[in-house]
Amino acid sequence: MPKQSPKELLADWRRMFVPAMKLQARLVVLGTVASTLTAWGLRSSNPKAAASFGATAAANVFIFGFTMSKIMPVNRRLLPEGDAGKLNDEGLRGLLKQWGELHGVRTIAGAAALGAALFGVHCCLAK
Repeated sequence: MPKQSPKELLADWRRMFVPAMKLQARLVVLGTVASTLTAWGLRSSNPKAAASFGATAAANVFIFGFTMSKIMPVNRRLLPEGDAGKLNDEGLRGLLKQWGELHGVRTIAGAAALGAALFGVHCCLAK
C-alpha cells in the first residue's frame, strides 16, 4: 500500500474535519444529557446503574474538556487558516502524529463511557 505524503494526509484531515466535528459534538452532548438524566432517574431505584450512567456522563465531560484544551489547539493549526500548510514534511507529519495520539486518548475515554453505559444497562436488566 503506498504511503501518503504529509500534504495528502493534511488534505484528507481537512476534508473530514467539519463533518466529524459536527457529528462528535452532537454525540457528546446527547450522550452527556441522556446519561445524566438516566443517572438522576435511577438514583433511588438502582444506585449501581445510576453510578454507571453518572460515570458515563463524567467521561463525556472529560472528553469535551480534553478536546477543547488539548486537541483544539492542534486542530486550529491543521485547519486552512492555521500554520500547518507552511510546515515542512517532517514538521507536518509530527503535527499529524500528535493529533493522532491525542485522538487516541479521547477514543479511550469514549470507550470507557460506552463501557460504563453498557454496564448501567446491564444493571437495569439484571435487577
